[in-house]
Amino acid sequence: MNRYQKILALIAAGNLALLLLFPPFLENSLRLRAVAQFESFYFVFSAMGSKKIFTELLTLEVFFVLINTLAGWLALNKPPAVPGQPETPINVNLGLALFGLANFAVIFLFPPFEHYSSLILPTLPGFDSFYFVLGDKMHRKFFAPLLYLECVLVIANLLTLWLLFNLGASGHRAPAPAVATEEPHHLHLGTGSDRRQHPDPNYPGPERRHHQDRRHTQRT
Repeated sequence: MNRYQKILALIAAGNLALLLLFPPFLENSLRLRAVAQFESFYFVFSAMGSKKIFTELLTLEVFFVLINTLAGWLALNKPPAVPGQPETPINVNLGLALFGLANFAVIFLFPPFEHYSSLILPTLPGFDSFYFVLGDKMHRKFFAPLLYLECVLVIANLLTLWLLFNLGASGHRAPAPAVATEEPHHLHLGTGSDRRQHPDPNYPGPERRHHQDRRHTQRT
């Protein structure tokens, strides 16, 4: 498990905790033999005894989070490093953009629709289900509150992952290799490895040095 997968697991756990702490509840209808409809999201400990949880919608939400987590986990799985070769980087920004496009495509291809009773009765709009946008339910209105909530949650997750991925990448960035600096070459008259230290055996003439040998004098 690399650091990207750890961050993804934490975000997924936070999403599941949010869904279970604020599940969808059904309304308590006063009409006889009326089908219970979605009412709103409430804190689980404040509405557990008085209202019934909308288990079908909650199951869809949980599966949506799990499918996204599994797909992201597989996409962030690095291949094993080959000795002697540099590690292949993961383009997390491109991956987040693709996941965002895929999520919004699913949301707008299968949006939440209002109940059919809103077409014939002057009642408050209620959530019916998710349908294909070009199917036989296309004449109905979108249930805007739930559609907005889906978009907000997807955007919030993408921004959170983008921040954590980039902060983690900057925090674990490998140090730059040290650049070997060449020591400055100090020029000294009469010395150096390229200077002749002894009489040249190939030179038969007289020695040209007539003064004190400066190579053996101490510099101040």
